[in-house]
Amino acid sequence: MRRRGPVVVAVGFGVVAFIAIFFLVLPKMSAVSKAKKDLVAEQTKEQSLQLRLSQLQAAKQEAPQTQQALDELKVQIPPTADIPGLIRVVADAADETGMNVSTLSPGAPTVDGSGKFSIIPVSLTVDGSYFSLQEFLVKLETLPRAMKVMQTQISPGTPPYELGISLDVEVYTTDVNVTAPAA
Repeated sequence: MRRRGPVVVAVGFGVVAFIAIFFLVLPKMSAVSKAKKDLVAEQTKEQSLQLRLSQLQAAKQEAPQTQQALDELKVQIPPTADIPGLIRVVADAADETGMNVSTLSPGAPTVDGSGKFSIIPVSLTVDGSYFSLQEFLVKLETLPRAMKVMQTQISPGTPPYELGISLDVEVYTTDVNVTAPAA
């Protein structure tokens, strides 16, 4: 019986140790493991936020240049159709180059397929000399209003002008609710 006493005590200590490990150590190890995973997740989140912060700081530094580019774009592609302003700009370009505007007729605006801007087709006929015509075309390229020449047709001009040119031009606006100009 004496020999069984130390064995029973050893088994008892083993059982108590097993219970202590099972109820005290394993939950703490699980909590430590979960805390490590949470730490890694938070470090990843912090890196992502640091990257976003640096991007926003760079954008803040570039904001004046971006705003200037947007302002220039707003002049080229205005938020309204401004057909009278368009007519004035083209007529002034023709006057400055010695061209005579025979016709200038804007068509019905249509919304682009993207839905972000509208296209206003404009038919334009001007008469003048060869050099005036050349200068007028250069002037059209540098007007403050963005326009795209879609088709040209050069013909003999009506006297006293040497040449005539008919242009089909697209003019743009960011107004997607534009309606056709009154006839």
